[in-house]
Amino acid sequence: MAIGMAFGFIFLAQLCKIVTGGSVSGTSVAVTPSTAPEGNTPINIQFSLTSTTALSGSSSDSITITASHPIWSATGVVTCTFTPAAGGIFTGGFATTSTTVFVATVKSGKTVNSGQAVVFTCTTNLAAHLTGGTTVTFSMTSTQDTTPVTGITGWTTVSLGLPVSFSGGFVGSDPVAHFGDMQAEFELPVGKLTTLITTDNLEVLCSVFEGAYWNTERGSFQEQWFDRFILKTPQSGLSSPQGRFLDIKIKRDLHEMNMSMIPPAEFFTLDISMGYGSISDSSYVSKVTSDLRVLPFWLLEHDVIIHRFSHTSRSYKSHRIGTIPSECVYVHGSLLEFAMCSRPADYYTGQLRELSVKYAHLDMTILNMKDPGALRGLLPELLGLQPISEFTKSCIKEPLRLATNSNSSSTDDHRLQMT
Repeated sequence: MAIGMAFGFIFLAQLCKIVTGGSVSGTSVAVTPSTAPEGNTPINIQFSLTSTTALSGSSSDSITITASHPIWSATGVVTCTFTPAAGGIFTGGFATTSTTVFVATVKSGKTVNSGQAVVFTCTTNLAAHLTGGTTVTFSMTSTQDTTPVTGITGWTTVSLGLPVSFSGGFVGSDPVAHFGDMQAEFELPVGKLTTLITTDNLEVLCSVFEGAYWNTERGSFQEQWFDRFILKTPQSGLSSPQGRFLDIKIKRDLHEMNMSMIPPAEFFTLDISMGYGSISDSSYVSKVTSDLRVLPFWLLEHDVIIHRFSHTSRSYKSHRIGTIPSECVYVHGSLLEFAMCSRPADYYTGQLRELSVKYAHLDMTILNMKDPGALRGLLPELLGLQPISEFTKSCIKEPLRLATNSNSSSTDDHRLQMT
């Protein structure tokens, strides 16, 4: 009788432990780059938590992290670093059981102490981000802390800035800047580098080329398209021996391209080079090839990622020039996050559709301006963020006004699109 009661108490105690299991704490998730541009594969994902109850490798204890949307490319092993690294607590123990579930298993003979914080930074088996506007959240549990912590903030994917479709008539064929529900149309000197934006640690320059049609009233071509962006550190210049830069150009004559003849190391639509010192001195310049998708941070002290949209991508139809996949350069810094993408000239439609490929160009979308008041240059002036200079005045064709197709519900949107 006493022995039966003892076993009953033990069973009840174990049952209570299962039913009333605690929760992990101190949970967080971070992705790099932090703005998660659609179609882009992250550099890494970092998971942080604190184990409330001790975990033992002898019991094959593990931590499970579940995403609300697919973030892993396949089921299998994942490469992660972990903190604390001493003792190899999780060595060889990282894997996915589905495209949404990640498991970190404590190594046999090792222990995660009660109240111990752990951080996993995972760099392989990562899936490309889903369509812009997708919010990814997480839940975390362990085999000892069995009550899930849910709704952990992850990230919301960002659209790389599709060209704006105008309703009620075309508003102009010069470069157009869209800022929240406002827009401004401007014209730049053809073939000359113009400073668009300057911050304390980066300068963005551009040049434009002319389109197909002459405007008799204006005495110039009716369209302008961006063909080049240069990103440079403040020390570099057109002839300065100091500083570093990245030069991005659209390839011309894409309508005559035979994709089968493009060397494997070539980008389809972009010519990209990076250099040190003078932009005009080719002896300090090296070509960026398509196998280098993540540029070294030291180049601009910004994260720079180059992305090509795949034919199998769900957004491929919206990111192509004819049958050629679009390519984007994504830049993430302390003050600016932006993307420069190759695009067709959608101004030309119907029987002129071939011209949309011939006049393929670059668009730029500023995904986030973290301190708009700290920016200088033509665009901040154009948008009323800085006093306007005489040069900027000379470029304006249509001043800042409510966009024809405005449907924005926010007047504090810090995303800027230039087409």
